[in-house]
Amino acid sequence: MSFRSIITKHFLTLIFMPLLFVGLYLTSLYSYILFHIVAESFSIVIAICLFMIAWNTRHLTKNNYVLFISIAFLFAGIIDFVHTLAYKGMGVFIGFDANLPTQLWIIARYLQSISLLVAPWFIDRKLRTSAVFGFYLSATLLLLAAVFSGTLFPDCFIEGKGLTPFKVASEYIICFILISSFILLYRHREKFDPKILRLIAWSIFCTIVSELAFTFYISVYGLSNLIGHFFKIFSFYLIYRAIIATGLENPYSLLFYDLHKNQEEMEIILDSSPIMIFYKDSKNRFLRVNKVLAEATGLPREAMEGKTVFEIYPNQATSYWEDDKDVIASGKPKIGIIEPIDTATGTRWVQTDKIPYRDKEGRIIGIIGFAIDITERKRVDQELRDSEESFRMLYASSPIGIEIYDMSGRLLRANSATLEIFGLASEDPIKGFDLFSDPNISDDHKAMINRGETIKYNASFDFEKVRELALYPTTKRGIIELDLVIQPLASGGGYQVLVQDVTARKQAEKALQESEERYRELSIVDDLTQLYNSRHFYFQLKIELERSNRYEQPLTLLLMDIDNFKAFNDTYGHIEGDHVLRRLGQVVKRCLRETDLAYRYGGEEFTILLPMTTSEDGAVTAERIRTEFKKENFSPAPCQEIHLTVSIGLAQYKPQEDMKTFVHRVDQLMYQAKKNGKNRVCSEA
Repeated sequence: MSFRSIITKHFLTLIFMPLLFVGLYLTSLYSYILFHIVAESFSIVIAICLFMIAWNTRHLTKNNYVLFISIAFLFAGIIDFVHTLAYKGMGVFIGFDANLPTQLWIIARYLQSISLLVAPWFIDRKLRTSAVFGFYLSATLLLLAAVFSGTLFPDCFIEGKGLTPFKVASEYIICFILISSFILLYRHREKFDPKILRLIAWSIFCTIVSELAFTFYISVYGLSNLIGHFFKIFSFYLIYRAIIATGLENPYSLLFYDLHKNQEEMEIILDSSPIMIFYKDSKNRFLRVNKVLAEATGLPREAMEGKTVFEIYPNQATSYWEDDKDVIASGKPKIGIIEPIDTATGTRWVQTDKIPYRDKEGRIIGIIGFAIDITERKRVDQELRDSEESFRMLYASSPIGIEIYDMSGRLLRANSATLEIFGLASEDPIKGFDLFSDPNISDDHKAMINRGETIKYNASFDFEKVRELALYPTTKRGIIELDLVIQPLASGGGYQVLVQDVTARKQAEKALQESEERYRELSIVDDLTQLYNSRHFYFQLKIELERSNRYEQPLTLLLMDIDNFKAFNDTYGHIEGDHVLRRLGQVVKRCLRETDLAYRYGGEEFTILLPMTTSEDGAVTAERIRTEFKKENFSPAPCQEIHLTVSIGLAQYKPQEDMKTFVHRVDQLMYQAKKNGKNRVCSEA
């Protein structure tokens, strides 16, 4: 903008305002009453103009801030008019002194400042103009009545003494209210044009300075009073610039700021959308394309807008145009159109929705399209179809029986291996069989299935019982042993059961187990944990006690128990419980020396003999075992994790102490560790 245009545009501010203030000052020297009339008339006229413009344009904006303060300023201007007539020397209201105009000044400023404080509340809220107008009319009449009564409103000025404490305190309160109104206005700054916001903020600031000036004068004709009126004039001039002048010069900045901002936001949303969006007219020309579509096509947006589909997408234009014509002719949207599109990276697949594009009169003038790139989804769908085909082949040819159940547990289908296991010619006789009615499934198993967990178990199936109950026409006899795995389907729509006939294997295992039973009875090793068993513990303990007594060497005994093991077993079953016992055995082995001896004492209890070890050194070993075991994670279901820890009791052997007494002493220390909160080592002090 040139210097001349700046001078021309801001002539009133740069030239007229200084001349106005000089003229007003000279007027005050000639006649202060004349100065006061001119100064107050300036603000009164602006208040009336502000109300007229805001009132007649109230239907054009949703921001009711300006309309609210225009009503408030109108009534503040009315009180200022009465204040002007009541000023000392005017002679309009006989029998009143300088206290009357001062009181009128205070009520006008209270009304103005409180209105500025409340106004931000109506920025985005509905304003009942008749109710607001009625309220301000009533409030103005009541305040005027209180002031003119002579007794209902506090004195503000006393001749010969000056301002009363009430008047001075009120000015400071009004300043505080104005500061608060500025803070609230700033919090809603996004609702205003920045230029208008600055002007209103400076107007509030000038009003505050004006009020501070009015706290010092002794005479209503004094210098402080003069300065206060100057700042009031400038405050109302800024309001004039913000709302009246700006509204006339550039109405979009004030009246249509919400609409203008909404248009900008719509442009941002359109170009920020990950979906391809476009508008086309009835002649198949692109009117508007968003950033995503332009970038995908590899053309600048300007190169697409105004061009027909045949010019942009010659390979697919015919099918595009057919869909467009259907939408325009029928007035109904077409949803879910799967079609290819040429892009900068090659041909992609999109899913397009097309809806009628209508003008203000409701006539269809084109179409609006929304397209989503589904190339990756089509690839995944194809892979899924390939995977399903592979599963069908696996399902049909698998040597393991596969059964599919719905969520209620009813059998839907079974493969040929299942039919062979159960001696069936087809799956029809067993469709509808209830999985949860199988007596081999425990309540714990059912609970695990309902939680979506995979379970494995062994079941005995008696074909004689099947025939007795006439469940289905099987050709098999006798009892077979089955290994079953029940797991939820990935889709969440039911269960898959894997069935395997392990009768021969079970028979072989049973024979092997019987042949090994005699050896196990004599064995000194616990089969589950591969630690020494309790039988060997007492045998070895006797030897170690004799060695300790003979050579006066220290001997320490540890007795440990797994905390929360019963709850773990009840929740996850004994298979997982046995896994915990084995893992504890592994932890113990890692933490011991070669000379140390570990035993599974029974159930979840373990003992450890530490030859040539004091109780202090034994406590170090015990703490190492406790810490290492705590690091282990055992729960199959992390969302219902049960923390397993160990409680350990330990004591050093006392010379010539009875073996039974020694073991009992350590056992008591272990239970003391449990009573003290578990997951700890307890030794004698």
